[in-house]
Amino acid sequence: MDNNKFEVGVMPIKLTSDGSSFFTSYLPSTEVYKIQEFHEREVKTPGKNFIALAEENQCFINAANTILTFQGHPEMSAELTRLLLKDVPEYMGRNAAEKKALEMKIDSRHDGMALWKRIVEWAGKA
Repeated sequence: MDNNKFEVGVMPIKLTSDGSSFFTSYLPSTEVYKIQEFHEREVKTPGKNFIALAEENQCFINAANTILTFQGHPEMSAELTRLLLKDVPEYMGRNAAEKKALEMKIDSRHDGMALWKRIVEWAGKA
């Protein structure tokens, strides 16, 4: 595992113009959303006919409007993230200052509920 790719905590994700349109009335910003991330792998190349809703391969919708993907986890709370993190070797090997900084990121405000509202609305139409 590449520790530089170990992403945990609330991350700001930049929206594309398509993403701004898709999330426009749900998020407090038309430029970014904030989401809990908990992963070590990243999407290198999007699938065929997928439209980027966010930069850096963070969120896609397919052209048929039947698949919506996120690299992050709108369903995760800070509590769940901390619970899962305690068993991750990459976290256990960090010093106290690094752990504290990571825990502050985990506890940051995020747009999980707003994202879920948009997901539910989209799923009802898809």
